[in-house]
Amino acid sequence: MVSKNIFRVLPPSDNSEFDPEEDEPTLEVSWPHLQLVYELFLRFLESPDFQASIGKKYIDQRFVLNEVMFLGEVEEILDIIEPEQFKKIIDPLFRQLAKCVSSPHFQVAERALYFWNNEYILSLIEDTSAQVMPIMFPALYRISKEHWNQTIVALVYNVLKTFMEMNGKLFDELTSTYKMERQKVLYNRERKREKDREDLWKRLEQLELNPPDANNPPRIFPNTPLTQFIQDLFDAVELALL
Repeated sequence: MVSKNIFRVLPPSDNSEFDPEEDEPTLEVSWPHLQLVYELFLRFLESPDFQASIGKKYIDQRFVLNEVMFLGEVEEILDIIEPEQFKKIIDPLFRQLAKCVSSPHFQVAERALYFWNNEYILSLIEDTSAQVMPIMFPALYRISKEHWNQTIVALVYNVLKTFMEMNGKLFDELTSTYKMERQKVLYNRERKREKDREDLWKRLEQLELNPPDANNPPRIFPNTPLTQFIQDLFDAVELALL
């Protein structure tokens, strides 16, 4: 319902002085319910019960193409933006670009990385590299090591090389900081894995010291949806074998 009613080109305005940034868009007269669908969609997204992980399953190719079109529109705006205006939008702009570069859809990531092929945008980035690089670096470095698409990896390497040429000292600092934080994350993950393993052995030892009641067997693993499903599966198999 949403994709068929919202993702459409708006009709041109009859007003010759129409300003798309200031004026309200002209809605299709023959489709008066579009605004209602839009409002419903916003309420759905704002609902505390909404789960982004489930919503992503319904993102189809048309949605991806709309995101690519959005990036194209952003680049056109940046082509005519003044340096002082650019400085005001650095944080939200490049946080969004970092998300787009990290997109699992390679078309979105590719289109975002093409911003660095634009000479004017590149000059704006160079003048503000101290603000831009810390925002973009973690996503770029991670993608250079993990992304499945070699074209994206090649584009990311080019962007990283550009950053290194712009501000080599800051690039080295960001590289060192990222590696330290990454090692800390891996260390904490390994510690958690060891703790989980120790907890499991303790439960097994406790089970051995205190034989379970056949009518009420203990649960060795933490009670999560996955372990609950596994336990129910084991119970079903046990009943089938009786």
